[in-house]
Amino acid sequence: MRRRIAMAKKNQKVESVLDKVSKDIIAIKFRPTMTIKQCNNEFYKIMRKHRIKQGTSHFNETGKKIGRTCNNPEWTMCKSLYLECLHGFLNFQDLFGGIPKDLLG
Repeated sequence: MRRRIAMAKKNQKVESVLDKVSKDIIAIKFRPTMTIKQCNNEFYKIMRKHRIKQGTSHFNETGKKIGRTCNNPEWTMCKSLYLECLHGFLNFQDLFGGIPKDLLG
């Protein structure tokens, strides 16, 4: 029973953090003049703020870090949200005047 309560509290904490992170990601102010690198840096700034790492460190028998395992679930969810926001911004630009006049039909 105690274990279930501890797991439930941990899940609530993760949900709370992801709620805050998602609000920060949605609040990114993309601009038409931004480069992809600048957009990614905004995302990375949020990940650093909330201390979310891309993967889990992998160590050998002596304790030396030798690489990373797959993406963390939190990273994957945040990255997906970020990419959806960026995609939405790009589509919005196309809908409202982002396409050069010589390419319009």
